Amino acid sequence: AAATSVIRRLLDRVMFSPFATIQALVDGINHFILMLSFRLGPAAALMHLSARDRQFNPHLYLFFTSTLMLSISYFGTKVIHAGIAKYNLSRNLFWNDTLSFWNLLEWAPLLMVLFSAVAVDTVLRNKANSDVVDNTIPFYLRSAVAITTPFLWLRILAFIKVRNKQLATFILCSVEILKDIKWFLLVLFAAMASFAQMWVTLTFESGEAGSYLKGYITAYTIMLGDLDSESLQKHPLITMIFVLYTFGVTIVLLNILIAIVS
Repeated sequence: AAATSVIRRLLDRVMFSPFATIQALVDGINHFILMLSFRLGPAAALMHLSARDRQFNPHLYLFFTSTLMLSISYFGTKVIHAGIAKYNLSRNLFWNDTLSFWNLLEWAPLLMVLFSAVAVDTVLRNKANSDVVDNTIPFYLRSAVAITTPFLWLRILAFIKVRNKQLATFILCSVEILKDIKWFLLVLFAAMASFAQMWVTLTFESGEAGSYLKGYITAYTIMLGDLDSESLQKHPLITMIFVLYTFGVTIVLLNILIAIVS
């Protein structure tokens, strides 16, 4: 116990030293710059990929993209140095830590931001050098920018978590709740899948495309309170299945979920 107290005081002294405080402040500012430059650089340019779009400001785009690359270089250098130190200390520690969720949030968003920025810039340059007017935005670019954004926010949360006890406690509770409800989610998915398949079987019309996907979407939206009254009037069996599903999922299972979380 005495050794634990000494180690705790030593760690507190290191973490709250002037150097560590300044480094945390610099990292926080760079996280803000990383997010801002990504949203105002490649993400904003994504909406103005036409060479004749007058709303596109190339000077701002170059400024924010350059700032984004500097932020990526700053965080990338820190990740590489930390990885080298862990590898020299212990190879098992290096591999176990590299594949952990919170460490993935250190380097995976940086790669995603870099890919999105390079892809957007490549498309911009190709369209600027082309004589063909093409206003379409490639969907893979939309997907890359859209998926990268929440990972950047998770990276910011991971940064704050280390320095804020309340946020760390909340995230730990959220992780434990997700572990506790894994079997509930399995039962919920089975109920939704069975209802979706019954719904498609009873409401399918010839020539209708994407019926199975529509059935799963219907099962999900009904669970949230959305209702297609026209489909319920086709046959009394459909109405009966709807009542059973809403009672079993919306009332019973969701109350069980509340009990598990509580």
